[in-house]
Amino acid sequence: FTPKSCLLAASTCSDEINRVVDRFSDVWGDCFNLGGLAGLPFTGKSGFNALSHHIPDGGQLLILFAPHIGVTKAGEVGMIRRRGMKETTTACGSCMAAYKAAMSRSVIAHDDTDELIGDKQQTVINKIVKSFLPRIEKAKEDALVCIANMMYDTIKKEILKIIPNDFKYSVGLIGGIHVNTDHGDNENPTSDFFIIKDLMVRTGSSETPQFRELGKYIETHIKDTYDASDRK
Repeated sequence: FTPKSCLLAASTCSDEINRVVDRFSDVWGDCFNLGGLAGLPFTGKSGFNALSHHIPDGGQLLILFAPHIGVTKAGEVGMIRRRGMKETTTACGSCMAAYKAAMSRSVIAHDDTDELIGDKQQTVINKIVKSFLPRIEKAKEDALVCIANMMYDTIKKEILKIIPNDFKYSVGLIGGIHVNTDHGDNENPTSDFFIIKDLMVRTGSSETPQFRELGKYIETHIKDTYDASDRK
């Protein structure tokens, strides 16, 4: 998975604050955008089919996927202060709007059937977040953190579904949650964080492609490296 042999694709939210894709592009070059609101791969199977024709000859595909959640300097979850703004705003705004709608049993999307585009993405997110409510009510963690974790699981499931079983290229998958921080404080800027939840490599072009989980391998490798360093 080198910059010359690999095509980078990402399924992250459309929000401009999701800078993690820029960092990956700094290494792997141009990025094919699979994602829409909340980071769901709304380009679907057609989008994946399109990118499959952009992979370098004999190369690989690297997919980054993640929902996002904001945390202010004061520790307020689901909010951040954006560049040039004094007031905080929501992140992920789409998920938070869907959650508020589900809790109040109101409708926030305007998916008019007479419109070509309408509000189809938010309509889908409304349905997904509404299905989360039973688990949110039982969760011990913050509701918005719970939504971010469950949205991650949903994105991962949908990403794996749009990869055809007979896909001939090796696929690296980096999945996590992008934690946004306040961008608006020029005097004391903060860094975003990326919580890695899955590192996988998919190989094989058959009805049963093989997935190799790399998380434990990397964790063990790092531990062995530090242990060896300590011994020196």
